[in-house]
Amino acid sequence: MAPAFPRPIRVMLSMALVSCLGSGLTYPFLLVYLHDVRHISLGGTGLLMALPAVVGLIATPLAGSFVDTLGARAVLFSSALAAAAGSALLPVIGSAPSAIGPLALYGLGTAGIATAVNTLFAQLIRDPVLQTRAFSLNFMFVNLGLAAGALVAAEVVAVHRPGTFTLIYLLDAASFVAAAVGSATLPRRAPRPTGEQRARARRPASAYRLVLANRVFLRYVMLLGAIFLVGYGAVDAGFVGYSVTSVRVSPSLVADSFVVNFVVIVCLQQVASRIVERIPRSLALAIASSAIALAWLAEWTAGRFPGSVAAKVLVISFGAIFAVGEMALSPVRNVLVNALATEELRGRYNAVSWSVIQSANILAPAVIGVLLGASLGGPLVLALVILAGLGVFASLQLGTRLSPAQDNRLSAALAGRVGWRRRHRAAPAREPEASAAPAPDPLSR
Repeated sequence: MAPAFPRPIRVMLSMALVSCLGSGLTYPFLLVYLHDVRHISLGGTGLLMALPAVVGLIATPLAGSFVDTLGARAVLFSSALAAAAGSALLPVIGSAPSAIGPLALYGLGTAGIATAVNTLFAQLIRDPVLQTRAFSLNFMFVNLGLAAGALVAAEVVAVHRPGTFTLIYLLDAASFVAAAVGSATLPRRAPRPTGEQRARARRPASAYRLVLANRVFLRYVMLLGAIFLVGYGAVDAGFVGYSVTSVRVSPSLVADSFVVNFVVIVCLQQVASRIVERIPRSLALAIASSAIALAWLAEWTAGRFPGSVAAKVLVISFGAIFAVGEMALSPVRNVLVNALATEELRGRYNAVSWSVIQSANILAPAVIGVLLGASLGGPLVLALVILAGLGVFASLQLGTRLSPAQDNRLSAALAGRVGWRRRHRAAPAREPEASAAPAPDPLSR
């Protein structure tokens, strides 16, 4: 499918794979590096690990403003270099205070990269179908890079050999430098607004007020934040913690569930993308919420039979069911943001979306950790089932507020029409009847 994309999009997809390969080398081992190699306390390590997300949350609105005024290409280039600098400086830290600068640089860079990339995909691809496929393929490459990097690093790093950590952080920095070089080959400036539109984009405060005044967009990002709160944000702490403490399965079995999740996504993401591009986007969001609810229901059920074979099967199935939700969500999440955005404020729309996602990813582990510590794992998981289920109704309700173009209803109807024609193309031809009425046009209804 990739050759159908224009060259700049192929470059961006390659950048995603390379940079996430580098991130996969380091991300799973940050706690080990800070605590076991640099001997920072667990409390200090936890705060340091949260620092990139907090800095990213603060920096994302600025990144959105810079994307709208300076261009997404310039923000992507500088952000990739900032992330590279942060990763390259981590091997020389010796204490908690000395780690603050590198981790803050890393968070600053990754926040700018996310906002710039999401904007560039929308600016460089105007065709909705290709845009959906690009975001879907980018998601698959991100997963592939992270998983491959983690597998390689697991065979390389060792606490008694600090040089191995130096190696993976320098490789991570090199991957971001490669992404910066790739960004320099992108078109210097995507189609830009002029006149009053550009003037509005240069007024930061009023510009963000205009974004937040879009009630449909605000409704969508609130729904998106809720999906991430009960989805990605809850998985790292909730799924892992509940599986080990309440379901009483081994950490290795939990890791196997993540492997299953990765395999399902890599094998089926493009098939899922072809399906999603033929249905309304609100329906895809409802499918994602349904899958997340079913995944948590499987986890809650596993807690009813702790330590049993059935519990182990359900924990493994969590990864596969959750992958279905991810595959439904990834092709439409950023496409819908950009469908609701105005051209002159596209960077800010993407920044608001990313800020809401980051907030959910910060809030969920903190709340879930407290509830698990209070032995409320069962009610917590059941609450996640209910909240994800409510997301189904909120997604369908959102569809009534979206225009046919924003919700992809026109493309879905056209896909159904084309599919009907293909199914009947091979049927034997019959003599036309003189009084036969013309076939109804699905788009005219």
